[in-house]
Amino acid sequence: MISVILWFTILSAGSVCGAAVWKKRYEEMFPVTCSAIVLILFICGIVGSLKAGVVITELLAAALYIFTAIYLIRLKDIQNFRKNLITSGG
Repeated sequence: MISVILWFTILSAGSVCGAAVWKKRYEEMFPVTCSAIVLILFICGIVGSLKAGVVITELLAAALYIFTAIYLIRLKDIQNFRKNLITSGG
């Protein structure tokens, strides 16, 4: 169960950042985030260091959450962020 929550958190990092910084809806940024993760893992797999790719992906997700938190604290635009993050999906 913990691994599923962690995986969803990593997958959502780019979407949360996109909702805050670029004012895009969560579901618009989710495919971009998934594609970026696949690209990072693919390139690291070709190079022969897939474990490093996993670590890079985890660190990048953590950095995106930290950047998003700092950005929202400075901008103080939580209401618009919430509107883009929690949507009906349609």
